[in-house]
Amino acid sequence: MISIMKRVLVCTLIVLGCTGEKPTEPVAVASITIASHKTTLMYAEELQLTAIISGSNGTSLSGRPVLWSSTNEDVASVSSTGLVKAGPVRGGTSESVIITATSEGKSAAITLVVTPIPVATLTPSTAHITITIGQSAQLTITSKDETGTVVTGRTATWTSSHPNIATVSSQGVVAALTPGRTTITTTVEGKSASINATISPITLTVNIAGGGAAQLVTRSTGLRQTLASSSAITIDNLQDTIELIPQSNEAVIFDRITGAIQDTLQLLPSYKISPQHSTTVTVGFVQRNKGSKQIQNSYGDANNLQYRTGDNFVVWWDARWDDNYYARYVLNWAEYAWKRTVDAGMQPPSGHEQTYINIYVHHITAHGGPRDGFDDAWGQGVGTNEYGMPFYVAPGNPQRITLQPTYSCCGILHEAFHIMQYRSSRTGTFPYSDDSGWFTEATAVWFDRHQLNIVGDRTNDYGNWNTTPFLFMQPQQAMWASIFDNGGTQASFSRGIRKYEMGFLLNYLVWRGIIDETFVYRAYASGTSLLPQEYLNRNIPDFKGAFRRFATRMTVLDELPTWARSGIRYMQGFYTRNPQWPPANQNLRADGTFDDNTYVLSLRDRGTDGFFSPSEQLEPWSYSVSRLDALQAGSYTITIAGNDRGSEGTPADLYVGTVLDHGGTYAYGTIALNSFTGTQAIDVPSNSTLYVVVVSTPQTFSGRERFEYRIKIDRTR
Repeated sequence: MISIMKRVLVCTLIVLGCTGEKPTEPVAVASITIASHKTTLMYAEELQLTAIISGSNGTSLSGRPVLWSSTNEDVASVSSTGLVKAGPVRGGTSESVIITATSEGKSAAITLVVTPIPVATLTPSTAHITITIGQSAQLTITSKDETGTVVTGRTATWTSSHPNIATVSSQGVVAALTPGRTTITTTVEGKSASINATISPITLTVNIAGGGAAQLVTRSTGLRQTLASSSAITIDNLQDTIELIPQSNEAVIFDRITGAIQDTLQLLPSYKISPQHSTTVTVGFVQRNKGSKQIQNSYGDANNLQYRTGDNFVVWWDARWDDNYYARYVLNWAEYAWKRTVDAGMQPPSGHEQTYINIYVHHITAHGGPRDGFDDAWGQGVGTNEYGMPFYVAPGNPQRITLQPTYSCCGILHEAFHIMQYRSSRTGTFPYSDDSGWFTEATAVWFDRHQLNIVGDRTNDYGNWNTTPFLFMQPQQAMWASIFDNGGTQASFSRGIRKYEMGFLLNYLVWRGIIDETFVYRAYASGTSLLPQEYLNRNIPDFKGAFRRFATRMTVLDELPTWARSGIRYMQGFYTRNPQWPPANQNLRADGTFDDNTYVLSLRDRGTDGFFSPSEQLEPWSYSVSRLDALQAGSYTITIAGNDRGSEGTPADLYVGTVLDHGGTYAYGTIALNSFTGTQAIDVPSNSTLYVVVVSTPQTFSGRERFEYRIKIDRTR
């Protein structure tokens, strides 16, 4: 059989070869196009594409194999016969796909667009919401197609059936306006879903703590109600204002309000609140008499007096004045002074064990308003009542003042410290008289200002130093100089203020670490009969050296905290610019000239013409300053010649220090004295100031003895 077939094949080849005709070549594919009656499809729609193939001879070819492909089978697939089926587009916009037909190396493509699959169902994030007026809530929906698959990017519309109760934004945010119910409807591509919304009023909870009551006034209705216990108040109008009026009684007094309103300081007569959400306010009261001590008072009209106590003090004020806030403030700082001093060993006034110490907030006639029952001659200070106990008069304020939470105003700590000095002063330790009286005021000033170090409060730097510049105007006065020297008559402000402002020396000693705070308290507890200046000299190591250092450094306000220096310099500049302001306008000599001995001698680029004697010579424990301003550089020889004894025969003890101020950089030196005479050559750069400070520190601690010296300055170059 195989043999026969071979013969046939051979014969065929022979026959063909013998006829002389060539075989026919297939027509090559020249181009291909795709025919379609549409280019946009919806989900699951089918579209038959036809590939039209043209041959190289321009004829249409058929029967040629065609390969079909899609750039994204998920968007649209294509079969081997060109049947396209649209897939699900679950985003919010149509998607394109490219279908390609290829035959014998030639290709054609068509771009089809598949629209998003329709939303079949909507599912809201919740079927029901409850929110209070003034609040908002974000609603969301989940859109799914017919297959149950989530679709995204679809535009939703939102509506409220009662927009007067709650509105809804295009983003589905519900804003509650007034109590009630409304239906929130959302629609996507014709499909809808609803959420029921309940809008509730807000609640203001008012707690009454410690007794007392509060009157509540609703401004929109004028409704007044008195709350004696905790109550929940319904508010259905965010524009409404609620006024709370604390009401004290005979047993308790308003002390604070906390929560949505925070006030533990100003204690206003009433508070207004417009709640925007449910909130709580606590109105707090304390017992008027917090302790177990006896209340003993014989001043004022008892029918018009209000009071409150701490642990050791009771504060009184006329009920017709709004002074509860100030009374609480005075009381708190007085108790602070008590604890700080007693804890360090100071002895409180006798009788305190059984009886509160009285403090009176007093309004003088000049304040206007109701006349309180206290003596109109009372000024701020400490006195003694008929029971032999000290009492403190705190001047009331004609109008409300803003209180500082961390630092007392109005001289409260100053006077409270006087209360704490009372026992020692009465029993002979640093009595308030003669050459001892200055210490009473100086330590009270020191105590007041020292709290700046403790609490770190810098809000009143200028006010804290408003009289300090006057200390430096009379440095030649004895440390203990005071109005007692003039029979109570103040010659000028700077001379009278010295007994107060010498407290600045104590501040300096604490700042430098030479003494600590408790030194002062222990001094009062010591029972000493020494004069205070003698006590300082005996109990502070090298007090003489410390005083000399103080004198030279204060010439340029060196070795001070920055905040203290800036405050003092500000006040110095203020009085220079405003000499008409008190107390600068009270610092006048009998002839009407300004009483200022800051510098006994002031020179510029020159020396003296021989020796110069200050018109007011040094007193014990004092100093004086000569000033030389050098605009041009120069060499100067300073000569000091002092008397070996004072005007009353006390051996002199003089020290001469120099301070060279060159652009705020200080160089300190001394001029050694031999037999109370000394000479020193000093080169002074241009634009510098040289101060020569002569300090008197004799071993005498009373009186106003004079210690004379002369100074000569020669310019040698």
